[in-house]
Amino acid sequence: MTLKAPDYLSASSISTFHQCPLKYKYSRIDGIKEPATFATLVGTIVHEILEVFYKLHPDERTVQMARYLAGDIWAKFQDEAGQTVRNKQEEIRDMRWQIWFCLENVWKLEDPQTINFDGTETEFNRAIDGVMVKGIIDRWDIDEQGKVNIGDYKTGKVPRRQWQGDKFDQLIIYAILTSDEFNKPIGNLDLLYLKEGVRLSCVPTEHDIQRVKQQIVTTRAMIDERCESGVFEAKPSTLCGWCHFKTICPVWSK
Repeated sequence: MTLKAPDYLSASSISTFHQCPLKYKYSRIDGIKEPATFATLVGTIVHEILEVFYKLHPDERTVQMARYLAGDIWAKFQDEAGQTVRNKQEEIRDMRWQIWFCLENVWKLEDPQTINFDGTETEFNRAIDGVMVKGIIDRWDIDEQGKVNIGDYKTGKVPRRQWQGDKFDQLIIYAILTSDEFNKPIGNLDLLYLKEGVRLSCVPTEHDIQRVKQQIVTTRAMIDERCESGVFEAKPSTLCGWCHFKTICPVWSK
């Protein structure tokens, strides 16, 4: 029986497939949901707070307002947070502090009252070289030069230099989607690591853009081939220890 993968790719699904095809199958084809973790829940809450924050009038974007939004939005996630850390009060406190530190570090990176975006948490669905791709972009704008700029919030640690390329490839995917949508050239890409208050930036070259487009096409073909064969192989790595699917993974069990 031929397996059926989703009709679209995303930056995260491409990354998951190349990390481990079997993990891609479990999550994207079999539909096995991964429960929230401390880290993913921090990211979800911070993203939601900043989405609301940057939709406010610039004059309202103050530290006091960020603190108010943090408390208001935390209330929505309080029960889920308790379940995620098994109601350990120390970990709940740590989570709340980590969320606040991420928000506080925004002011290390920029003045929220002096910047505006054309879109926040915007979903784009477009074909890239014949492959449907979906992306939800944290923030984007078209500058005075008519170029599309993309920003992405990260709440984890800044990766080592050798691993930063993969993160920028995800932003290039978002930039291609936005560029195609508005027929505008790609400008600056920003990775904002809020936990450490670090901004990483790049302007992708045409070679970078074409390389990422080829990766999208190649990944789609590789997934389709595995759907035909029914075989999605496991790819053991140091990441296996953190994988939710290790309890059902045949390689891990050995």
